[in-house]
Amino acid sequence: MLNKPLGYVASKADLHNKTIYEILPPEYINYYYIWRLDKNSHGLLLLTDDPALVNEFEHPKFAIEKEYIVELDQELDVKDIQRALSGVKDEDEILRAIKITKDKKKYHYAVILNEWKKRHLRRMFKAIGYRVMDLERVREGKYTLGDLKIGEWKVIS
Repeated sequence: MLNKPLGYVASKADLHNKTIYEILPPEYINYYYIWRLDKNSHGLLLLTDDPALVNEFEHPKFAIEKEYIVELDQELDVKDIQRALSGVKDEDEILRAIKITKDKKKYHYAVILNEWKKRHLRRMFKAIGYRVMDLERVREGKYTLGDLKIGEWKVIS
């Protein structure tokens, strides 16, 4: 489990960006990440040496929940929360959240997904008129970020 910092990509080799494997000890170079986080997102990233586990987590039939703290550029309107929960169309895909709740900080929301499409949250909020300012994943299934500091990692079972 890694608390991925901003500015790093989930890739083994990238000539233009820092990769998560630069943070991890060399023995983890052949580990697979579960649900990529883009360069502009941070937070919980699970890694495994078991490709079957990657499939179990990422396959839509398992519908494993992922929770994010999302900072938007403005307050979410109640009708827009309902739109995001019902699903919005973008690039011929339906993007939806299963739960959205106001977080403690201004313009921050806890958002839970049980599916994943490329840039899901950024595209979903853009489609209803909001800009994502910050995106942190705090949970994947039963695994939570907890008090793991940015750039730190730990072995879990």
